[in-house]
Amino acid sequence: MFAIELYETTGFDSVQTKLFSPTISVRRWSERINAPGSLYFTIPKDNAKATITNLRQKRRVRLFRRSRETGVFLPAWLGFIQDIRDVGPNREVICDGMLAALDTRRTAENEQFNGQGGTEVAGLLSDVNGAGATGISMGTTDVTTTRDVLMSGRATVADALEKIAQAHDSAEYQVNMDAELDFVQVLGTDKSGTIHVIYREDGGRGKNLTEMQIAYLGKPMANKIYPKSSAAMASDVSDSSSISTYGLLEDEVTFNEAQDATTLTAMATSRLSQTKQPIPDFRIIPETSRKVFDPVTGTRALTGLQYEDIEIGDLIKATIITPNESTQEVVKRVAEIVVDVDENGKERISFTLSDAGVFVTAGYLNAVGDRELRQQIHTLEAAL
Repeated sequence: MFAIELYETTGFDSVQTKLFSPTISVRRWSERINAPGSLYFTIPKDNAKATITNLRQKRRVRLFRRSRETGVFLPAWLGFIQDIRDVGPNREVICDGMLAALDTRRTAENEQFNGQGGTEVAGLLSDVNGAGATGISMGTTDVTTTRDVLMSGRATVADALEKIAQAHDSAEYQVNMDAELDFVQVLGTDKSGTIHVIYREDGGRGKNLTEMQIAYLGKPMANKIYPKSSAAMASDVSDSSSISTYGLLEDEVTFNEAQDATTLTAMATSRLSQTKQPIPDFRIIPETSRKVFDPVTGTRALTGLQYEDIEIGDLIKATIITPNESTQEVVKRVAEIVVDVDENGKERISFTLSDAGVFVTAGYLNAVGDRELRQQIHTLEAAL
């Protein structure tokens, strides 16, 4: 069961309208590291609350989901309305995550960020809100490294945030459920000791994944990068292990935002973390929580993975047992969470996993989507 609160276009100070299921049908929502997620829900057009005013573009939105374990409504997603469209008897509402609000805000002309990372981000957000409220306030930060980043022209705040994170040793950020911008060294926590997902294709018992997809993209690889900047010089960065495995793969990349050698090296190293290995498309769909009768205790208890168990950035352990390969046990990071909801309200949760230590960006995650699109095209071609 779900509830949605609608606010003004400038923040989350006061609720304007509340919507509840089954009046609304939540179809999908997602969260991503360093990138905005999305939300899609529908409401009957003839409902008194389905007005253009209530569903105005840019109106802030907070989604609540009722916990299966406690029955309490907990915040699950935060963003704003982007598009609405009428399809049959329903009004479809498409929303973007709160980070996308920074796509339409700009830095000062040729703004320079040459202090500690967390301090610079807090200052940037303060300036942005001073020009016009976004509804986002500064949250937690532990990034104290000093770098020198110069944006060209009036860059989008979203782009500036990504460049600052890249320069500060692959820092990570999110807008949390309290509408606060966290800018930290690492999102999430290490849950690899408590959350263990298992996938088997050998006919054995004990798996807790209903589906798994693995693919690796080799085309964008580079394990030796020559960084360039109009304002600084730095030596190349490389990964000897990758070179030993895949051979030498070189690339020259321009980072004109970097104003000194330290910053240039840090930005190139963040890029290297993305390209030194094949980009993994590692997606899992776990068995979701359900109540199962325990003959020992004579009671019904929750089993399986619950939505609240995993957050963006968490480390989890994955074991893969296939007929043609030996057992693989790896630790992966949760880079994206997607929840699909069918017409009966049943949830299907999927996770996109990345390797630990990779600088995750929207472009990096979208490479997975490109691979999926190519696979769909290949499937269609095979059917012709």
